[in-house]
Amino acid sequence: MYVEEKREATTENYDNISSNQQEINEKINEVLEHLKKLGYGQEIIFEEIEELKSLHTKLSKKNWGQVLKGKLLDLALSKLVENDTISYVYEHLTNNHLRLP
Repeated sequence: MYVEEKREATTENYDNISSNQQEINEKINEVLEHLKKLGYGQEIIFEEIEELKSLHTKLSKKNWGQVLKGKLLDLALSKLVENDTISYVYEHLTNNHLRLP
């Protein structure tokens, strides 16, 4: 209980996400290359992250950031990717820190 009382609530600032589609695509490509170097070759990971390219133009920054976070947490829960890698991907694409439990 004491830990929960001391934990500060944070609100995510999605304004740091780039509005430029080309910049987002480049960042996503960098993330995919990073994952390949780390040995994550599962098709599902690349499909999930690749889908973010098309969603970027259809969603607001906030919704896109939330979808990204949801996809990454789903990958983390299914143990396909380590938490450090999930944090790297999120921070690289949003310029925000991901707080994992």
